[in-house]
Amino acid sequence: MRLTSVLIALLINSCSSPHREKDVNNINVDFNKEWNYSDPVGTRERFKTILKNAEDKDLDYRLQLKTQIARTHSLRAEFEEAHKILDEVKNKLNDKTVVAKVRYLLERGRTYNSANKKQEAKEQFISAFELGKDFNLASYTIDAAHMIAIAESDLDEKIAWSKNGIEIAKNSPDKKVKGWIGVFYNNTGWDLFEAKRYEEALNHFVKCKEFHQEMGNKDNENIAKWSIAKTYRYLGKLEDSLNIQEKLLAQANGLDKSGYIYEELGELYLLLKQQEKARDFFSKAYKVLSQDTWLLRNEADRLNRMKRLSQQE
Repeated sequence: MRLTSVLIALLINSCSSPHREKDVNNINVDFNKEWNYSDPVGTRERFKTILKNAEDKDLDYRLQLKTQIARTHSLRAEFEEAHKILDEVKNKLNDKTVVAKVRYLLERGRTYNSANKKQEAKEQFISAFELGKDFNLASYTIDAAHMIAIAESDLDEKIAWSKNGIEIAKNSPDKKVKGWIGVFYNNTGWDLFEAKRYEEALNHFVKCKEFHQEMGNKDNENIAKWSIAKTYRYLGKLEDSLNIQEKLLAQANGLDKSGYIYEELGELYLLLKQQEKARDFFSKAYKVLSQDTWLLRNEADRLNRMKRLSQQE
């Protein structure tokens, strides 16, 4: 089970920053820093304000901004609206809007991918990768490699594309590009986890943790620790798993805003036959995670199980 919404957003924090309200009406703002992936609607409104005040900006800038407005729709499964905006962008692309074209291809691909149209998505991502590489746009080339690995169905191909991305990141002088190394370790770990190759998955999660320790990314390091603990659970190392999850909860002062630590503690106490504790943590997990629109849309059975186990005497 790959990390979802809140956790994925945290993992990509090394490549983006939370919005800064004071900059919204400044046409010189770096609009990429306005992204808040957990609030696509709010982000969209900021982008629209920036676009309204960007009449003196060049076409490439304005088209890039529109691709990101489209992305706010695809994140909410509003695929028709996203494609409509991307069609508008496509009709205005020219030889001088290379960055906008790469971002258009990425967002068209992400929209297809979110709608589970994997082949169409992969075609867009490969085009984005090739164009980004041709014009030395490492930030977008590496994003495309990461998305190809996600859209690809074959495990060996997924791993190959992630390795490709890691090499691009390692050879880049750009710190933000290097930040993608942790994302690739994480994603490969989950690909292997889903294939039930738990020892190999664990190895990648450990590499992910070590990378974020080195980079000083505490939030991302904690996500890697959570992933290690979950893998320990699947390997039957319950005490090791419990130790990590309890430390993560204590570090958060007992309040797990993501809900995922609560869920894992519920699973662990269930296996340890401590029913009351399991019920308490499943209840806490359900209260938080039932608000996650991605989980509601994609993992309803998982949420229903949490609810049932939180009520079971």
